[in-house]
Amino acid sequence: AALEIELCGAMSRPQLNVGGQPVLFPVTLKPGERLICRDRQAWRVLDAKRAVRSEGRLESKVPILRSGATRIEFTCRDPDRARVCLVKRYD
Repeated sequence: AALEIELCGAMSRPQLNVGGQPVLFPVTLKPGERLICRDRQAWRVLDAKRAVRSEGRLESKVPILRSGATRIEFTCRDPDRARVCLVKRYD
């Protein structure tokens, strides 16, 4: 399964560790902004009016989830009402 990522709330340098592989987003989100990564590599930050504030590409794709349990950890700097939404997408 592919992993779709949405991060909301104020935070700096959010990182997911997906099955032991780090996925770092080199951005700072302000209150009301959200980061979206749906294709495993391209990401964009939207403001409260859904305007694109910044965008980029990860150095490597978010790992595919294998069958069974996959450990996922989240870290960031300066979190304020941080919210993490993950969706497994099966093709």
